[in-house]
Amino acid sequence: MYQNCCKKCGSIALHTEMKGNNTGLYCEDCGAWIKWLGKDELRAFENAKSQPVMTDKERINEAIKLAVEYGGIDGVHHKDWVIDQMVRVLTGEEYEQIVKDAWNTDEKMEVY
Repeated sequence: MYQNCCKKCGSIALHTEMKGNNTGLYCEDCGAWIKWLGKDELRAFENAKSQPVMTDKERINEAIKLAVEYGGIDGVHHKDWVIDQMVRVLTGEEYEQIVKDAWNTDEKMEVY
């Protein structure tokens, strides 16, 4: 998930603006310029913006649904997958950082 924030006010409400051939990332709250976006970053930002934001209740319900639907299947690897998917749903944009912190490494971790 793409995540940036305004260094001036800390807001995560951001938008893009075209300036010539360049695309800039700007804060919606204070209007500050954040950075210029490359093609890959722009694609990630647009994809993140198009994802529906779930409420806390929806996240909890989705995690419970995963536990009920898949939690009863035997096998350690399968249980690991269920837990991983539940954490992914519950944490949303913070998922990757939580996994890195849990493993205490900057290396790409194997997730499901």
